[in-house]
Amino acid sequence: MSHTRTYIKSGLLFLFLLFLPILLFAEGEAESADDISSSTIYAAYAGQKSIIPSLFASTEEVAAIVTFATDYPVTVPSVTVKEGAPSFTPDDISAAKEADMVFWEGSENFMAQLVTAEGIQEKNIRTIQTELTPLSLKENVDRLAAFFGTQDIASERMDTIEILFDQMRSAVSELSKDERTVIVHYSHQAFAEAIGFTVAAVIGPAAPPEEEIESISSLEFSLIIDDAHAPLTLPFVNDSSRYVKLESFHDSLITLITGNGALLGILD
Repeated sequence: MSHTRTYIKSGLLFLFLLFLPILLFAEGEAESADDISSSTIYAAYAGQKSIIPSLFASTEEVAAIVTFATDYPVTVPSVTVKEGAPSFTPDDISAAKEADMVFWEGSENFMAQLVTAEGIQEKNIRTIQTELTPLSLKENVDRLAAFFGTQDIASERMDTIEILFDQMRSAVSELSKDERTVIVHYSHQAFAEAIGFTVAAVIGPAAPPEEEIESISSLEFSLIIDDAHAPLTLPFVNDSSRYVKLESFHDSLITLITGNGALLGILD
């Protein structure tokens, strides 16, 4: 009787071992290719593998924030306009299609057309806000750093950003009320307010009509803040106000902020 039980147990063990590889294979097949790909990429971002992700961004502004938070290189397209429509190089299209992640602000029409035309999956697209304020930068940087596992780099760099903004706020606070009153290009409004300037009027995104020019020109302001690449405030330039053109983007966020602070005369 004991021999019989032994044979039965041996037989059951043999059958289990025989079918185990088949069961494991079936379970593996049930996991989709997308799931495998996503888990592999996420493991790499979290520092479990030493690979560099392929990243693509719509503009230099977006790319600078991603690189600031992750220290990873980011591809930016060379967009040209032909007959009113955006045109991408074959290399740009290939880079966007093959990227592990695509970043944009969410309102760039040329990127929307690229995403649609090339069938880039929504799960691989992330939105980045490009306002140069400590709060906006921290929200973006913290989110990116948590996803890519680069919190140490991001935290150290955000400390530098906070110091720079504290220095600029301190310098602006020492100005008189009149000296702190500005009119500003819309793309630099958030930055100006974050460092303590009082915004009397915001210009843009469209060029101001004649009646608006007359109305704003009658206001009291001592500083005009324009954009170096798409100026809009030239109609308001006068002998009694200082005119400054700030940069919108740079490879280095810290260089961008310190440079603009220097142009405003509030950073050495």
